[in-house]
Amino acid sequence: MSAINAIVTPSASYMISDGLRYNNGEVTCVDYDKSFVLRGMRAAVAATGDAKTGHFFRAAIEGEFTHFEDVIAAGSEFFVEGFKAFAHRFCGGNAVSNAVLIGWLESENRPAAFAIDLQEGLGKWGGASRSVPDAQNGVLGEHPIIASPCPSLEELLAAQYPIGSAGDGVSPEAKLLHMLEVQRRMRADDGNYYVGGHALLTSIDASGVRQRVVYRWPNDKVGEVIGPERDMDWKAFRRELKGGRWRWR
Repeated sequence: MSAINAIVTPSASYMISDGLRYNNGEVTCVDYDKSFVLRGMRAAVAATGDAKTGHFFRAAIEGEFTHFEDVIAAGSEFFVEGFKAFAHRFCGGNAVSNAVLIGWLESENRPAAFAIDLQEGLGKWGGASRSVPDAQNGVLGEHPIIASPCPSLEELLAAQYPIGSAGDGVSPEAKLLHMLEVQRRMRADDGNYYVGGHALLTSIDASGVRQRVVYRWPNDKVGEVIGPERDMDWKAFRRELKGGRWRWR
């Protein structure tokens, strides 16, 4: 279970992803990049599920398109058919993923973010079967906010996440990291935790694309079980984010 979140503002699109890679429940890497800038475009793609999924979509997109608008115009069919081929080649015909794209729409001169839920066969994610609702599966849609996996309302309220408060003084980058901290405490289907390692931020505006690691969870180690910090003071955490005092790394 990877975590990918995105936020769009009037001037930029932002995406953040965690850096854990694991095999059969065992963490094998804590600084694995899951978000990829698309060559020749002001755009980036990331995907949950099998660790190769994001690499696959980057190669597939770069092999067929030169403009972000063309990727979006290709629509759901491009991703559904591509994921079907990927699942049968690499995952025994059973895979599930959420693909996220952010970029700058040149023709409209604005930022945007898109997501699509994908499932082939029974689906396999994080070592356990998981289905995607029929109403969501295979539909590429534009969204101002994306959270994958999406926490429950109760989890967001408990973490004092700023729901629907665009003018609360918290930056988009801080909101994305806040969401990652919530997702870090969500158990996967097998009962384990799989969000952590590092937080890789991708930002895109009219001037171009930037990527940087903005945080690392120091307790996450290869070969060890991921255990989110239990003493999180959400009130203090949110106060630091809002005041711009968070220890970005």
